[in-house]
Amino acid sequence: MEGNALIIPVQLPEPLEAIRQQYDPVGCTIPAHITVSYPFAGPSEQVRMSLELTQLASQFDPFVAKFHQLSQFDQGEQAIVILRLRHSRHLMHLFDEVWTRFAQYPPYQGQHRAIIPHITIARLSASSMDMFGQVSQMVNAYQSQLSWRVNHLMWVISGDELQVNPRQFIFPFKGVYMP
Repeated sequence: MEGNALIIPVQLPEPLEAIRQQYDPVGCTIPAHITVSYPFAGPSEQVRMSLELTQLASQFDPFVAKFHQLSQFDQGEQAIVILRLRHSRHLMHLFDEVWTRFAQYPPYQGQHRAIIPHITIARLSASSMDMFGQVSQMVNAYQSQLSWRVNHLMWVISGDELQVNPRQFIFPFKGVYMP
């Protein structure tokens, strides 16, 4: 599966980021994030997509995304531990605009009927499920820090799979300057 993705990067509290680095295979490759669309366009479309993403992002005002609850779901032999986000009309509007404009790249290749905005913290095997309790304690301890100002999109291009140093392109929202 392609490693290209359109994401919203977020900053996690250090202890949660440490768990993500250890228990999420992409933890060392790309920042903690809310996935907007995966897989997404690849390197051959860089010029055209950069122009379209610049135009799309410039239509959005910054907004805040907030943590709602810790959750998990099964994916094969793994449990995916996630921070679910509070319902936000701003976030859903952004998702809808991206998914409509780039319909050729449906999120998760159209495999899911409903997309739950989230941040992946860990991918746990049955033998490491005791980590869920640790993550839960940390989420409770850092709950006041689980709110993020969303002011740009990031397009991660890494070719066939997520590699160590993927290319990252930033598309700021309206009124946001990013060096």
